[in-house]
Amino acid sequence: MGTAQGLPEPPFGAARLPHGNAEQIEAEQRFSEVRTEKGKAEIQKGVFWSRDILFLKGEGPGSRVDVTFSVKEKGNYEVTAQVAHNRDYGIYTVLLDGKPASRPGQGIRRRSSSLANIS
Repeated sequence: MGTAQGLPEPPFGAARLPHGNAEQIEAEQRFSEVRTEKGKAEIQKGVFWSRDILFLKGEGPGSRVDVTFSVKEKGNYEVTAQVAHNRDYGIYTVLLDGKPASRPGQGIRRRSSSLANIS
C-alpha cells in the first residue's frame, strides 16, 4: 500500500524526462567508452529496479570510473546522475570537466545533480 496506489507505473528512461530538450545518457550503453583507475568496471544486470547498472569494483581510495559525454554546443546544462548506492559502496566525488561538481560525500544520496557551464 503506497501513495501511488491505483496509478499506472511511471515510464522509465528517456520517457520519464521532464523537458523536451533533455537527453538521457545511459552509462551501461556506453560501456566500451568507460575508463577506470584502481578498479574494474562491470555491468550488473537487473540490479536497480530491474535495470542494468555500471558498477565499479574499486581497489580503495583513489579508485575512479570515467564516463565521458559531449554536448552539441557551449552553454548552461543541468547534469543529473541516478546512482545505485549502499552503505558499503564508498564515498565519491563527481567531477565535470575535471573539476568537482559535488562535495565529497554528496554521492551518498540516490540522485546527484549539478548545474554546469560546459564548454
